[in-house]
Amino acid sequence: MDAREHVWTLILALLLGSLVWLWAEGENRAKQPMVVDVEFVVPSGRDRFLVRAVSPLDGGVLVHSISVRLELEGPNLGLSRVISRVAGTTLRVPVEDPGGNRQRVIRLDRAIEELPTLREFGVTVASVDPLEVAVEIDEIIRRTVRIGTSVPGVEFDQIQVTPDRLDIALPQDEWDWLLRDVGDQFIMLDLPPSRLRDLAPGEMVTLRDIPLRMDDRLVRRGSLNVDLPRVTAELRIARRQVERAFPVPIKLNLPIRDIGRYNVTVLDLDAGDLLQNVLITGDDTRIRQLENREIAVFAVINLTSEDLERGITSKRIEWWLPPGLTARMADEAAPVVSLQISPRGPEQP
Repeated sequence: MDAREHVWTLILALLLGSLVWLWAEGENRAKQPMVVDVEFVVPSGRDRFLVRAVSPLDGGVLVHSISVRLELEGPNLGLSRVISRVAGTTLRVPVEDPGGNRQRVIRLDRAIEELPTLREFGVTVASVDPLEVAVEIDEIIRRTVRIGTSVPGVEFDQIQVTPDRLDIALPQDEWDWLLRDVGDQFIMLDLPPSRLRDLAPGEMVTLRDIPLRMDDRLVRRGSLNVDLPRVTAELRIARRQVERAFPVPIKLNLPIRDIGRYNVTVLDLDAGDLLQNVLITGDDTRIRQLENREIAVFAVINLTSEDLERGITSKRIEWWLPPGLTARMADEAAPVVSLQISPRGPEQP
């Protein structure tokens, strides 16, 4: 055998070995466990119907997808290709048009085996957990909702958002809950006050690429799964609300005829006759005046003659505030303070 024949013999042997290996990979069967997310769709009416599964883990809550444990079985080569295609993706299991039947039970092993990806490579479902899943099919109702433009602590003279409305699709029961418990403005600007900090009141500006956010109650419920766009807003700030903590003097307000007849002591004050950490809110100009002591805020204790005679031990304060300011404590609008009241004895000659 010359060298050329020897080379051809080696090539043929390698080819035959590769073919045998490929045949063995195609014929040898194996099993492979995996976890996938599964959601259900109505192929003939994807834009008309929403299919939600009754979660076996969350007390029967309706969810858009469930986590499923699978054990797939099939030829080695086909099994590896199926796993590479479905790993990290969501399997979309078709459900027939509901007609008048909103509820049904899906056998997951049969439904998943019918998916084209598995059938193409001869892969079957050896086991699945859960085996059956109850689903509810609801007709989708589309409505146009206005984007909310309020920003905490900021008041606008004018604001125009583009786009200012969104088309939202939800089943009727979700619309009923939303409008009853949340209101009609559940999508709003996600515009932090820090982005407005350097804008002068009265100046018309255009802000672009503003994200939107959903009401927290809607986020927790998880019923609206939509990619919110970014918007543009033309706005003019009327005034900027600021909140600062101040010590506020306490003033006693007694009837004229009772002045000098009683000793009144306010108990449990941290320093002198000052109520500490009072949160004052107003536009930045008024807050600056308060910081510069150009204006003042007082916590007033209004006592009647009856209060003094009875020697009451507590009283809710009332705020004396310049126009445009509000006051509160951290945990309540106006605190109750403890008092000690005693009549004064006759003056000694």
